[in-house]
Amino acid sequence: DVITHIDGLPMANDYTVRLRGDELVYADFLITRKRAGEETRFDILRQRKRMSITTTLKPLVPTLPRNHGYDCEPDWLLIGGLLFVPLTCPLLDEPRKALQDAGYFGLDTSVMNAPLFF
Repeated sequence: DVITHIDGLPMANDYTVRLRGDELVYADFLITRKRAGEETRFDILRQRKRMSITTTLKPLVPTLPRNHGYDCEPDWLLIGGLLFVPLTCPLLDEPRKALQDAGYFGLDTSVMNAPLFF
């Protein structure tokens, strides 16, 4: 199926819809702005035949349980290939442990036990 119109508004190839004058919005907006129980009409092409379908949409059930404010927002930021994460004690301790485990030659072990914070 190919969706051509949503609620009578033609959908472009880039998934946008002209809402008011020259205002372009993504087609999701036409669906998510509706109240629960409101119907949505889709004009579609199915096997080269034009059809109109009217249905009541509802939110998709998430595949994993989600709790508001917990496990919903990432604790990282990716910009231009650089990954930024919060600085935590385990991240600070990891290089120290790796050097100790590797038996780094010429490393003064008293430096390894120095506090990281002043």
